[in-house]
Amino acid sequence: MKEIKLKDLYLCGYLLNEGQSLVRVEKEGQRCWFVFEKTPLLDGLIDSFWQDTAITKVRSYVNKIQNLKDMIFSNK
Repeated sequence: MKEIKLKDLYLCGYLLNEGQSLVRVEKEGQRCWFVFEKTPLLDGLIDSFWQDTAITKVRSYVNKIQNLKDMIFSNK
């Protein structure tokens, strides 16, 4: 399985909201990397996020951001 490491919290929240698979969170000092399974759809979602053409369910997106923050600041 190919993977991609990302650190942008909001991009990762969007990817989760669009059903992409978070494999793990890697903590590296003060930095957190979110590791996703690399799929053909993933590249298109990343492009639409950065091109400001992404459309998603907002309340669910906010919940995904909060979940990621919980992962970052948990003691696990």
